Amino acid sequence: MEDIKKEELKSNIKRGIKIFFALTVLVLFVIFFLTADRNTLTSLKRFSPLHLIGAILLWGVMAGTDYLGFMVFTRGAGKDIRFIDSMSVITIGQFLSLVTPFQVSGLPVQVFYLKKQCGID
Repeated sequence: MEDIKKEELKSNIKRGIKIFFALTVLVLFVIFFLTADRNTLTSLKRFSPLHLIGAILLWGVMAGTDYLGFMVFTRGAGKDIRFIDSMSVITIGQFLSLVTPFQVSGLPVQVFYLKKQCGID
């Protein structure tokens, strides 16, 4: 019974990822179609992939220091959490702060996650 639920969950996740990528490609094409002009192709030809790689690396450094900083903060409060839990808490807060007005839902969900997953009251 448990294996059936896991397989169903895996297939749902795979289907969700496929839908996400399909929608992403569709939206990119629609945006490109609606906004492209002669300057767009010229700019895309001049684009350097090194700039994208550099931006991704800098974002990774920023995110990593944010995750490690949260781990140090919780350790200072007398609780140890795993790196993956720190990643989850920070990412939950960032995402929910982006999608809700006045950033109101990020903190309550972070507190809920810390209580349920990490046992921090």
